[in-house]
Parts: sequence; C-alpha cells; structure tokens
Amino acid sequence: MNQPTFNIKNNLKEIEEMKAMNLLKNLLPVAAFLLLAGPCAQAQTLRGDFNMDGEIDVSDVSSMIDFLLTGSTGEVTEADRDTIFVEDIPIVMVKVEGGVYCNKTGDTAHVVDDFWIAQTEVTSRLWKIVMELEYPIYPWDDWTARMLFTWYDCQDFIAKLNEKTGRNFRLPKRYEWHYAAAGGRLTKGYLYSGSDNIDEVAWYRGNNNDSRKVASKAPNELGLYDMSGNVQEWCQDSFPADTTGVDASLIAHWLANGSSFQDAEYCETTFGFFMVDNTPQSIGGMRLAF
Repeated sequence: MNQPTFNIKNNLKEIEEMKAMNLLKNLLPVAAFLLLAGPCAQAQTLRGDFNMDGEIDVSDVSSMIDFLLTGSTGEVTEADRDTIFVEDIPIVMVKVEGGVYCNKTGDTAHVVDDFWIAQTEVTSRLWKIVMELEYPIYPWDDWTARMLFTWYDCQDFIAKLNEKTGRNFRLPKRYEWHYAAAGGRLTKGYLYSGSDNIDEVAWYRGNNNDSRKVASKAPNELGLYDMSGNVQEWCQDSFPADTTGVDASLIAHWLANGSSFQDAEYCETTFGFFMVDNTPQSIGGMRLAF
C-alpha cells in the first residue's frame, strides 16, 4: 500500500503564506484608517494610541480589535444624548468622549476632556424665546441658524438660558469645537465635517448665499450638523488681541467654521480665526456646550 507523500518544506511554505495573507487581511482596515485619518490621528495610532485618548493601554487593543471586526470606530448611542426643552424647542446635546486633537502635521497635540455639545446651531426661534423678543429676528424661517451678534451677545444669551433651564451652558472651547467637528474619537478623517464631499454636509458659497435651516444637510460622525458651513461659530476662549496683529487694548475670541457666504476652503474642520468683538460679526453664530 502506497503511503501519501508529505513534503514538510512545501507545507510549511503554504502555512507561512496563509499566515501572511491573514495578517495582510487584518491590517488592511488599519491601513485604510491611517490613510483616511488626519495627521494627528495617524501619529497617535502609529505610536500605539489607537483610540486617541492620550494613553497607551489595554483599551487600545480592544479598540483595534473592534475596528478589525466591525470596520467601525464606534457610534453615538441614545445614552450619549441629552435633550433639554425651552418651551417647545428641544436642545439636543451630544456627549463627546475626550481625546487628543491637532489640526495639521507638526501642530501641538491638545488633550480634550469629555464634554457635551449641541447637535445644531442656535436658531432664530430659540434666540427670540430666550431673549424674550416679540419682533421677528429675520423674515426667514424660525429654524434658520441665528447670526449677526458679538461674542458678548452670546454670553448674554447663555446667562438667560441658564436661568431658564438651571443648566450650565457655555460656548465650546476652541479645541473642543475643532475636535467635535472632526468627529472626535469616531473620526474618519474627512476634510469637511462628515464628508469629503462638501455639498453633502455644508451650506457654503458654492451652493447657497444665506444662512439656512439647521440640520438640513448630513451630520458628521458624532451626529452633529453644520459643523462645516451655514454660519461661523464663536468659541469660549479669550485671547489678547495683540496676538492677532490688532490693537492690544482689545480682546479677541476664536471664531470657527466657514459660512454660507464663504468658499469651500473655509469650511474645512481646521478653519478658524481670531475676531475682535467691538462690532457684530455678520456671519457669526453659536453652538451650545457644557
């Protein structure tokens, strides 16, 4: 009876090839993530901080395994949302899990703590009710993003809103805003907030010339709307104006995002600039945080 031949060398080669193919198959999603992610996410992932929480520990292993199995870095659940009503107007707040943010190669990485941010920009209707105004803010829809105010107008509005709700609302900090716009820990590295195709997620000069109804474009990875385009948004941080090349006796604040009056390049998630608050910024709006 002839015995089957067993070529150890050939079988070992086949086993090694299978291992290599399996390894390659498992690494492809990671490679795709690195290609799609921004420079900061790439740097953090390559150094072992896969979930970008600023630390390298067992949670990074779990995050990588989940990503390899599902192709997803997670999702926002109902437990991550909190809805506060002002009369008939819901303010939907989304929890953003903290992490590390930097906006381009070579930038300092900024640690961002957990925080909550509003799903949409403040609307004309919410502004009118909180400020107890009888006349219409605009001749347009009540659900249009409110604009035409200074950083100090925002602070007055927030003080009245906190009195009405008993909450501790504020403007988002600069790096909180940009971190959330980029998708936080759920980021897919898009150029705009939620897509590389600006027309899917933003009102800007190329498809519009005015502020529009909030949440009428697609959201980003965190379920946030209009983080690219529609109206620019004030952030909480104050800066000496001499850092901006203007009168040092004035105070400047950070204004993030592009608007419906600006070109696509101003709607990228990294865009923002210093603005002195002595006059209303005609395309300035706001989004709540706490």
